[in-house]
Amino acid sequence: MDKAHSFAVSQIKKPMINFISGGISGCTSILLTLPIEAIKVRTQVNSENKINTKGLWKLTNYMFKNEGGLFAFYKGLDSALIKAFFFQSLRFGLYFSMINYLKQKKMVETSLLSTKIGVSFLAGCISSILVTPFDLVLLRCQVDNTLQVCQRRNYKNFLEAFYKISKAEGFFKLWRGGIPIILKQSFANIACLSSFDQFNEYFHFRKYNPMNSVMISSMIASIFASLISLPFDNSKTRIQRMIKSSNGEYPYKGCIDSLIQICRKEGVKSLWSGIVPYYLRVAPGAIITLNTYDFFSRVILRKFC
Repeated sequence: MDKAHSFAVSQIKKPMINFISGGISGCTSILLTLPIEAIKVRTQVNSENKINTKGLWKLTNYMFKNEGGLFAFYKGLDSALIKAFFFQSLRFGLYFSMINYLKQKKMVETSLLSTKIGVSFLAGCISSILVTPFDLVLLRCQVDNTLQVCQRRNYKNFLEAFYKISKAEGFFKLWRGGIPIILKQSFANIACLSSFDQFNEYFHFRKYNPMNSVMISSMIASIFASLISLPFDNSKTRIQRMIKSSNGEYPYKGCIDSLIQICRKEGVKSLWSGIVPYYLRVAPGAIITLNTYDFFSRVILRKFC
């Protein structure tokens, strides 16, 4: 009886490992990479406003000297941590739980790349829908200083931001920019998780050291994720920060319209505006997140299962 109970408990705990480890890894990553995210967002805003950034170092130095020192790079930290915890928890939890379920039931061949792409796309869609409000608050906090004083929102924390947005714009406007976020995270998930899983399996088959296998796989995955998801990230940034013009209209009607306008007015290469800070954000983030996830999942598995 005890053995049966122990087995039942372990079966419940095993899926939870994916969710808990994912959440911890997300928070760890965001604490280390949020400054790069802030610089990336500012680069994208400057591109839209046709402001010459004059190099990442000068931009970083300007933000540090004129916008509150180190605090300038951690605006919206509370929203960023909540978003990171829930997003990465759902992202990893759903992906690996679905893969394990399909493997146990032998419904499809889980070693196939097409299966991993389908599962990672679904996990990315679900997780990004749920965390879009936190992403909106984070971005508005990061770009507030780029607005004129009379246009600044001056949110004190994410609770105040949620309340003000719901009251002034409507509750469902918390999901403004949701389409490009879903597309960005879904394609990033495909590029990151499926390629990571595929390369990790390959290196494991080749008898690579497990730590080296995870590190190399996460670096390769971050390259794919950056190139595929950045256009949607640019679209998301513009939609979430936009303010009504003097005629009462928003500059962009949606994701597709924003992408078309960027190409038409600024050139196709502007879709990848901020690629350097974006990669510097995605690569360490992917490496930290995937390695932290791998570490904690192993530790939790040994301790509790």
